[in-house]
Amino acid sequence: GSQPGIQHTNRFQWTLVPAPGLAEQSFFSGATALDGGPAFALSSAGLFWISPGGSGALALPSGIPFAAWNGIAVTSGSMIVVFGKGGLVALVDPSGDRAPVLLGSHDSDVSFLGAATRGEHLYLVGASEQEGKAPLGVIAHYWEHSLVHTHRTTAPATLRACTSVNDAE
Repeated sequence: GSQPGIQHTNRFQWTLVPAPGLAEQSFFSGATALDGGPAFALSSAGLFWISPGGSGALALPSGIPFAAWNGIAVTSGSMIVVFGKGGLVALVDPSGDRAPVLLGSHDSDVSFLGAATRGEHLYLVGASEQEGKAPLGVIAHYWEHSLVHTHRTTAPATLRACTSVNDAE
C-alpha cells in the first residue's frame, strides 16, 4: 500500500492517502504553505498537518471547542491562521515551537467564514447575526497580528470567501 500523506503526481494533482486515525475525518478547510511545505487541514477533531512523509495533529488554543473553528489560511511567514465562530482568530505555529496565540475575539455575534493573507496583512470575512435580524457581512483587517479595522455591510449579506491579488514584481 501507499505511505500515509499526500502523494503528488504533478503540480496540480494531489491525492490524500490517510494515515491511521485520519481516515475517518471529515475535513472542512485546508491550506498549503507557499514554501512547498506541508498542507494543513481542519476537521471537527482538530487541526492537522499532512505531508508526503506522514501527518499529525497541531495544537489549537486551549479551552475552545474544535466545533468553534470554521477555517484556516496560511500566512507568508508560514503561520496558520485559524478563524471561526464568536469572532475567534488565532495564530498557530506549525513547528510547535510556540504555543497558539489567540489574536482576540470580535463581537460574539460574528462568525468568520473566509480569509486571505498578503504579507503581514490578514483579511477575514463572515457575518454578524443578531437575533431577529438578517445577517450583515463583516470584513476585518489585521496588520502584524493587530486588528486595524472592522467593516459591516449596510445591507444583509453573508461573506464566505475573499482573496488577495498579488502585484507583479
